[in-house]
Amino acid sequence: MADAKVRFENNAGEEALPGQEAFFDFRCPTSGRVCGTLAIKGRVPDNGRHTWAWNGDRRNPTFSPSIDCRGCWHGYIENGRTVDCERRDEPEPEKSPRPVGAGA
Repeated sequence: MADAKVRFENNAGEEALPGQEAFFDFRCPTSGRVCGTLAIKGRVPDNGRHTWAWNGDRRNPTFSPSIDCRGCWHGYIENGRTVDCERRDEPEPEKSPRPVGAGA
């Protein structure tokens, strides 16, 4: 199972303290790269942008709806894990070309 390695950011683009979460990124299980910055519903004005509902759990986050990581992966983050559209666990990526938090 692939740990999504979710990282939260505040409105200034810095790592968010608890209660300041506005955006998130995560490790793509297919490419290993960081995908984001995705807006959390109700934490930023949507202004027509896509937003994701979040369960409020930083350790085991769940987001909906599904996420399309720039065409290389499409699935969900559930309980801190990446799962495909049929809700099957994704394998851990073999290697990552960029560390988590290095941008999208």
